Amino acid sequence: MINLEIKVAAPNLEEVKDKAIKIDAKNIAKLSQIDTYFLVGKKRLKLREEKDTNYLVSYVRSNKKDSKLSKYKIITIPKNLVWWVKKLFSFIFGVKSSSYYFSIVLSEPFFYVICFPCIKRTV
Repeated sequence: MINLEIKVAAPNLEEVKDKAIKIDAKNIAKLSQIDTYFLVGKKRLKLREEKDTNYLVSYVRSNKKDSKLSKYKIITIPKNLVWWVKKLFSFIFGVKSSSYYFSIVLSEPFFYVICFPCIKRTV
């Protein structure tokens, strides 16, 4: 699969909200997620924990500050195995960092995700 990711700083969240209203974006979801990044060399590997679904994501992308094109593969991890997968991969590869995000997903006419990093812990 291929993903295009664009991250921009939004120092004024009220301004972002006003612009979303002006283009008639609809709030379709609120997400809470924890991402754990493992040290695996040139490729990237993260465990994404969400309320109902958990994923192991393997991806490749460049280290540049503007838009990033990623090639990735996703494996769904059953909830009862997440703790074991995290412990095993942490032991084998080591953990680069772990982040907690709260996101608002907007749609119409485009698909937007506005992320608010709450905690970032670098190991």
